[in-house]
Amino acid sequence: MNVYEINGYWIAANNADEAFEHYLDDSCFLDGVYLGEMNEDAEEQVIISVRRAQAKEKTVKNIPCCEDGCERCEEKNDHEYDSMQDIIDRSTDFPRTLAIDS
Repeated sequence: MNVYEINGYWIAANNADEAFEHYLDDSCFLDGVYLGEMNEDAEEQVIISVRRAQAKEKTVKNIPCCEDGCERCEEKNDHEYDSMQDIIDRSTDFPRTLAIDS
């Protein structure tokens, strides 16, 4: 399973096409694109960046288990952290969003 970073979304998918389609569905990216009034011959660009993650990036434990407390971390002062590979290993439905950069 590959991981793709698309405009801050980390998505596990078989290929970039699947990840991109999932990104468009999950992010509602086009809903936030407003071009407003444009002058004649004006041009605006909407940029979507797609990058395949390196294998070593998938093993870094930097994704918190929750936002405000869950069974895994309720007795601790901090979240527990997972890697993208941990989440992939526990999952069965793909493509899926693993994390979103804030």
